[in-house]
Formats: sequence, structure tokens, C-alpha cells
Amino acid sequence: MNEAKLKGGYLNIGCKDIREKKLDSETELNADVLKQNNRTNEIYHELLMDIVNLKIMPGDKLSENQLGTKYGVSRTIIRGALLKLSEMNFVEIKAKSGSFVTKMDMEYIKAALIVRLALEKESCMKMLEDEDKTNSLLEKLKKIYNEQTKCTDHENYTKVFATLDTQFHDCILNGFGESKMTDIINTHLLHIDRWRNYAVERSIGIYKILKEHQQIIRMIELRNKTGLLEMLDIHINKTIFNIGKNQKEFWDYFK
Repeated sequence: MNEAKLKGGYLNIGCKDIREKKLDSETELNADVLKQNNRTNEIYHELLMDIVNLKIMPGDKLSENQLGTKYGVSRTIIRGALLKLSEMNFVEIKAKSGSFVTKMDMEYIKAALIVRLALEKESCMKMLEDEDKTNSLLEKLKKIYNEQTKCTDHENYTKVFATLDTQFHDCILNGFGESKMTDIINTHLLHIDRWRNYAVERSIGIYKILKEHQQIIRMIELRNKTGLLEMLDIHINKTIFNIGKNQKEFWDYFK
């Protein structure tokens, strides 16, 4: 009887050891998967920023082998990053040819600008009903505008100007305190940013943009809803016009 219990005891201990080893193995596997996913996300984000900031140009080929060597990771991790970029339409994966940075799609960007405009208008109309939020937005926009007027003396003024332009429009989008507004249309905004960076690097319409930003601020100061809506329309319509102009001049970067 004691021997049977003893054997049973050994058997139970053995099962417990097996279970613990299995759990340890699963934990190690999960840790490896998590590490791989984290690395994929890191590379994806770095490549995304390089594409948006034009360190990697539209039409450029992305070699899995070269990227794997650069980041010191497997092609599996690189493929995962490229797949995420393809889902956002920043990379096109061709079965036989490889992966390429997508050219800028002007029709898509025009549509994205129209969506942004509609949200900016809605945010502004709500914001103007709240005096505290209006004053807060004005303070932020004036600060950004002042920085934009100064940045022409900066060594990398085009990149600084582009960053400030993004901040200007993000402030308007989130002016009513809806901080998730930019998150909802984040992919659209990134495509707009890529085109805007391209235009600003060539100093296309920078001074017109500054003038329009100044007038937008003025309309908010006056609490002039009609004037503000008209100014936002003008700002976007001129941007869309410049898109068409650039597409003709630099066709190899556009669809």
C-alpha cells in the first residue's frame, strides 16, 4: 500500500514536472514571439517615418536582404514590417519583383484633404462655442505661426516648417478637446504629410501657407465663423491646386 502510494506520489511529481517544463517552454516561446513582434513594429515605424519624411523616395525598391542586414534581423521580421506598410498603402509588394515604396496617389490625397477639412470645420464650430477652448487654441496657433515665420533661418527650415504645419492642423483638429480625432484618420494624415513634405522641400507655396495660417488665426480671433470656414476652404483648395501642379512637374514620384 505504501509502495503504491509512493509510486503514485512519484507519478504525481513527474506529471507536475512535465507540466512545469511545458509551461516554461510556452513562456519562452511567447517571449520570443513578443520580442519578434516588437522588433517588427520598431522596424515598421522607422521605415514608415523614412518614407513619410522622404528619406526613402516614392518608387524606391526595398530589399529584404539589405534591410535584414541593416537591422540585424531575419527576413521574416522584415516581411512583417513591409506587410504592415503595404496595409497602409505605403509599400507595394509584387510577387516576382519585390517590394517598392508606393508613388504618391494624388486622388487619394485630395480625398484625404477633404476629409481633414470637414473634421477641421466641425472642430472649429464646436470650439468657437467655448471661450476657454477658443483662447487656448489661439494661444497654440499663434505660437506655431510665430515659429513658422522664424524657421526660414533654420538650417533645415523645410523640415522644421513641415513639422510645424502638422502641429498647426493637429491643433485645429483637436481644438474642441477631441484628442482622438487625429488618431481616427492617422493613415490619411500620414499620406498628406508625405506629399506636404515633398512640396515644402521644394519651397512650393510656403509663403502662401503662412499668409493663410495668419488669416485663419485672425478669423478665430474675431469669432467669425463664416470667415473661418471660407478661409479653411481657401487653404485646402489652394493645396489641392498645388498637388495637381506638382504632379505634372515631378510625374515620376506620382501615380
